[in-house]
Amino acid sequence: MIVVTGASGVIGRAVMAKLHTDNLPHVAIDRVALADCASLDSLITKRPSVVIHLAAVVPQPPAIIDDESNAKRTRIIDTKVLEAAGLWDCHVIYASGCSLFTKAGSDAWCEDKIGNEPELNSHYLRAKLQGEREFLASGCATVLRISTPIGEGLSAATVLGRFMRAAKVGGKLEVWGSGTREQNYVDVKDLADAFFRAMIIRPTEIINIAADYPCTMIDLAQKVVEVYGRGSVDLISKSDPKDGETARYSNQRAADILGWQQVTPLKDSLKCLRSVF
Repeated sequence: MIVVTGASGVIGRAVMAKLHTDNLPHVAIDRVALADCASLDSLITKRPSVVIHLAAVVPQPPAIIDDESNAKRTRIIDTKVLEAAGLWDCHVIYASGCSLFTKAGSDAWCEDKIGNEPELNSHYLRAKLQGEREFLASGCATVLRISTPIGEGLSAATVLGRFMRAAKVGGKLEVWGSGTREQNYVDVKDLADAFFRAMIIRPTEIINIAADYPCTMIDLAQKVVEVYGRGSVDLISKSDPKDGETARYSNQRAADILGWQQVTPLKDSLKCLRSVF
């Protein structure tokens, strides 16, 4: 039996769909239920073989801000999962993020160096880094550092959401700054596949799960226009506070250990999102 925390999130939906398709026994726990319960094991009556741990209080301004209080909630959730996994003596697949890497430079970041640890200015990222260390120290966890997921449930407040809504009505897709800021999108179906591979192989280390090549904001806008067949790209004078950021991550360890690679082209992911936005 498999426990999935954060099952209603963007990645969680894809993981749950694959569990249903493969007819695997599972229990879904949403973030709120996990945060409110006395302990995770009090919610689960049967010992699981694996916990796929996706739940976290992810900053989504203005609704969810990146502050110490929300970071503490993420740490409480992690602690409950870690304690339950210890009681069950089961493996955990822990979802972390490539945002821990420095968003600069032309080289692809490997797992053994996060680059910006001393300067992490995000309460959320510091919480996730601590979570990585504690789960790995347990000796029974795999850490998947995932890049930006793209799929059903994606927030309309994102840049991609803004582009999709504009293209849908044939409007202008406003690209801020130089348009060179990079994002690294991976389809949620590919991410679900990575979690399943990790669930079977169960390596006890950090593994990047990302696209081989990032996409700039101006390239993203152009792809959205192509998918909809309407709209136009407008490079406006409004500054982008994240201008110049890169998003390049090595997938070599994922290929070597999990046999995983990205298979869904970005344009195919965008086509699937048309009905959502």
